[in-house]
Amino acid sequence: MLKGFSPLYQTEQIQQLTRAVSQRRGPVCLYGLTSTSQKALYIALLAAVEKRPFLLITYGHSQAQKLLDDLLGLLPGYKIGFFPVNEGAFYDVVGASDELTDQRLQVLLDLQFGNLQGVITTIEALMLPVLPPNVLAEQIHTFHIGDRVNIQEFMNTLVLQGYERTATVDTPGTFARRGGILDLFAPMDPLPVRIEFFDDEIDSIRLFDPVNQRSYDPIQEYRLSPGSEMVLTSEAKRVGLKALENDFTDSVKRLRMGENPSTAEELEQRFRELLARLEEGRFDESWIPYLPYFYPDRKTLWDYFKQAPLLWLDEPSRMQETAEHRHRKVLDYCIQGFARGEMLRGRQKHCIAFNDLIPLLQHEDQVSLTMILRRPVWLRPVEVIDNPVKSLPLFRGSLPVLMEEFTRWRQHHYRILILAEEEERARQIQDLLREYQIEPLIDNEEEDASGSVPRIHLGYISEGMEMTSGRFVLLPDSSFFSKAKKRRFKSSSESRKLRTYRELKPGDLVVHIHHGIGRYIGVNSMVLEGLQKDYLHIQYAGEDKLYVPIDQIGYIQKYIGSGEDKTTRLTSLNSTEWSRTTGKVKKAVEDMAEDLLALYAQRQSQLGYAFSRDTAWQVEMEDDFMYEETEDQLRCIADIKQDMEQPQPMERLLCGDVGFGKTEVAIRAAFKAVTDGKQVAVLVPTTVLAQQHFSTFRERLANFPVNIALMSRYRSSKENEQTVHKLKNKQVDIVIGTHRLLSKDVEFADLGLLIIDEEQRFGVAHKEKLKKMKTNVDVLMLSATPIPRTLHMSLVGIRDMSMIETPPENRFPVQTYVMEWNPELVREAIQRELERQGQVFVVHNRIAALPILADQLEQLVPQGRFVIAHGQMPEGKLAETMSDFLSGEYDVLISTTIIEAGIDMPNVNTLIVCDADRYGLSQLHQLRGRIGRSSRIGYAYFMYTRDKQLTEISEKRLVALREFCQLGEGYKIALRDLEMRGVGNLLGAEQHGNVAAVGFELYSLMLKEAIEKLKGVVPVKKVETVLEISVDAFIPSDYIADVGHKVDFYRCIQQADLNELTEIQDELLDRFGDIPLQVRNLLQIAQLRLKASACGIKQISQKPGEVIAIRIDGVTYTLNNAALLVMAMEGRLRHQAGKSTPFLLDVSGLSTSAMLQQIEIFVAGFQRIAKS
Repeated sequence: MLKGFSPLYQTEQIQQLTRAVSQRRGPVCLYGLTSTSQKALYIALLAAVEKRPFLLITYGHSQAQKLLDDLLGLLPGYKIGFFPVNEGAFYDVVGASDELTDQRLQVLLDLQFGNLQGVITTIEALMLPVLPPNVLAEQIHTFHIGDRVNIQEFMNTLVLQGYERTATVDTPGTFARRGGILDLFAPMDPLPVRIEFFDDEIDSIRLFDPVNQRSYDPIQEYRLSPGSEMVLTSEAKRVGLKALENDFTDSVKRLRMGENPSTAEELEQRFRELLARLEEGRFDESWIPYLPYFYPDRKTLWDYFKQAPLLWLDEPSRMQETAEHRHRKVLDYCIQGFARGEMLRGRQKHCIAFNDLIPLLQHEDQVSLTMILRRPVWLRPVEVIDNPVKSLPLFRGSLPVLMEEFTRWRQHHYRILILAEEEERARQIQDLLREYQIEPLIDNEEEDASGSVPRIHLGYISEGMEMTSGRFVLLPDSSFFSKAKKRRFKSSSESRKLRTYRELKPGDLVVHIHHGIGRYIGVNSMVLEGLQKDYLHIQYAGEDKLYVPIDQIGYIQKYIGSGEDKTTRLTSLNSTEWSRTTGKVKKAVEDMAEDLLALYAQRQSQLGYAFSRDTAWQVEMEDDFMYEETEDQLRCIADIKQDMEQPQPMERLLCGDVGFGKTEVAIRAAFKAVTDGKQVAVLVPTTVLAQQHFSTFRERLANFPVNIALMSRYRSSKENEQTVHKLKNKQVDIVIGTHRLLSKDVEFADLGLLIIDEEQRFGVAHKEKLKKMKTNVDVLMLSATPIPRTLHMSLVGIRDMSMIETPPENRFPVQTYVMEWNPELVREAIQRELERQGQVFVVHNRIAALPILADQLEQLVPQGRFVIAHGQMPEGKLAETMSDFLSGEYDVLISTTIIEAGIDMPNVNTLIVCDADRYGLSQLHQLRGRIGRSSRIGYAYFMYTRDKQLTEISEKRLVALREFCQLGEGYKIALRDLEMRGVGNLLGAEQHGNVAAVGFELYSLMLKEAIEKLKGVVPVKKVETVLEISVDAFIPSDYIADVGHKVDFYRCIQQADLNELTEIQDELLDRFGDIPLQVRNLLQIAQLRLKASACGIKQISQKPGEVIAIRIDGVTYTLNNAALLVMAMEGRLRHQAGKSTPFLLDVSGLSTSAMLQQIEIFVAGFQRIAKS
């Protein structure tokens, strides 16, 4: 029985319903339900007394989400799954994000394991084929220590299950093998697993961190689930291949007999590509429409339940309309696709129609929920029950009105139950009611016999309701507050942490600090003078080539410069070209540093304004925030306040993905400045965004005496002049504006804080101009995708950086599809959004093409209301258009990238980008960030011209967007963009050529040195020790086969300190198994080099006759101490005072390990006697 709801179980209607269901009399119809919460209440009441799971089918994604929220709030502790529709699986897409497919697979697996007490789905989700339950069950493997496994066969199985073999396992759905170690990452698991074999026996099982690749403690067993919703067994592959070939033969025959026989050739090409993907084992969601070919015996979600569930149908008539509409669209898509020779004819008959689902929907254990008594002909209930519950108004903190109702309810002996989401809310409600002499009980198990005392339980319901027959009232906590806390948040995912490592691949351009730009060919293992070593092979201009010893890998950097690989000129080794180039660039950096970077360095030595600690007003304003802050938000706010309270000017970049709450952080900083009597300037890139910020700031600070002004094209010249005058006279506290703020006539009386929003949209000249106005002003920059310039500045420590990584709990990652332009899919996407009362952005990058595009879309969706917007429209017209769209006058906005600049329109949740391959990666990420800003799932379609050959750079952009589809990936996008398009105007246009000349990494090194010089940092002179000894010290290919990994470890070893070398040794053992002798030697030599460098040993080299010569640099020692060291080495050490190599170490007759040990003993001894 549902806790706190016992009175409801005594009502006639609930008893009638429970009897009908428990005695399984047949289908029941419950009508008169006017809200989602009422439906959720009935489902929860029966779920609490029924001993079987339930399956709830509704008509749309948004409705399913509302029902899920209410049910989770009413049934705490219940595990309820949501099985969504994956829109892209109905169509042929090049690629899509995995969020929905993973969610579907999770529900199927949870049902297999009996973990769910209920499932919510939509009728459209049931129209997609699912894997037969027995096939999925066969793909679940449980491993124990000691089990014997054929590794090769198991890897073949992983490929058939949808896993992808990679070099490193750091993303779900991948696996990697390194000798006897197998790493794999199941999409359903929070962490990947590392299985270590001894021959074919499992020796250990360990979970590991996908970021640093290090293992956790061992576990005894591991249960592996498939990597995809699309799994093919060997038998299914055989059956499917035959069915596809039969369908292909029939399809080609019909096309050749048709009006356009050439389409048969198109189909032949597509079919060959399909078979190639099948042979390669590349299975993803694009294969789901083909599932019936491989598994002809159709199964549904129902078949996954271990026990027949109680079936709930939400608005069956609407379900039928939705399903029939979807079927018509998909069938039309398949018919037209076949006519164009793009898909097999059999796809048409495999489209699941609503009639195919009727046998399931007519199950006798079924309850239909409807608002009005209108039922389709296929629904034949044996009992019809009228709903006695009525919805209550949304009181929204109108306590006097609510208390009048309380009085009425108590007079008529109603039992009152209040659901509060958290204990703090419950206590606040208790305090409010006490002010009206009402003493409620909080979550008290004691039953009140009279029922006159209101009770407060922990839970959630979106709407209140009253049941007259049971004299029962249910209230949500939102009834007591004017502003409900609208969002709950989850902590940021560890897997989102940034990995800055960029793997070096053969063919990449590289920069050698001393020799210039070349092309990395690979790692060559060569034997010289009887010793085997690895060398980096680099090709330079003409026939020039260089073999760089692997221990000098620190001199090699990946080239990031112009962004165009083919136009970058390789350096000639037989000239002074490189030294001339680096000299020129170094001079340019130093000249520029005096102008631009001096501003940043100067800020540290200047005194700005130290703001006071938070005032009572500040606390009141922050408490008035209608959402719950995330942990990241609170941390960033604390960082910014701490900076503002320091005497040095603040210079901070706030980086958070779109919609993560950066604006609220900025408002709090602005208010802090204003309460201390300072002015605030908010610089934004567009007039549209300026207007929106103006509205947001005014609404947020409406309860406080803050004067806020707007300067933009939306304001008349007279209004802007008035604002300029008020700024000079300190009659304006906060001014929000576009580039107009940078005009010469704008002067501030007392500017204390500068906020720059969407800072990636401004050039260097704009931002530096504003900062020169007042160098001791605190500066806060906001961005979702920082441009490389500011990204780099943050990384080299000129500016502090704060990250907001935490997404709202009720927000989904935008479902992203990359595909050819498809009119049918465009129509479907727009119509689906309009049906859920939403709006659509359609983006094209050419203004002249917008009217043509609008005509095409109006023909596709005649019922839609379309409007065009772009930056060249008259000022008043653009403002009016955007305002009309925001207010719902239009359904579809066809525009240029003007929408990219931070406009907040929560009702827009579908984005269609035409010619997506023409946009930069950061730009596409910003566009995608305009949607999915509410609790609805967002859909982004990045489309390119049909049959167009994408350039390599365009393809990389679209692939990266699919990879970074999760919330909070803007920072990663910026790093990838830096690699792909080069650095652009890193520090202004005049520096672009210099960056391209030497590469980003070397330029950054020069820049860092210039910064440290300006800061007065004296570089520490470090002795670079050279070790030349006859020892095999390298990483064998049979230990680390992947060249990229091998180079990465060489680099790590070369750059590590002593503590890090120990960690590297542990990591090698963990990831690759027992360490071979050559790698142990490599690590020992790295340790020796570090210790020798620390005590001034310049060179340790092996001479003929088994003698080690040791050169000293920059340190002194006494002859007495040298003599003591000679004695300690027991006759193996000789000292030559005054010679260039003062120490000679005899290593004759020693093994390699003994020789290294003797060198280590010498270094340790010399460290004690050396004086710097």
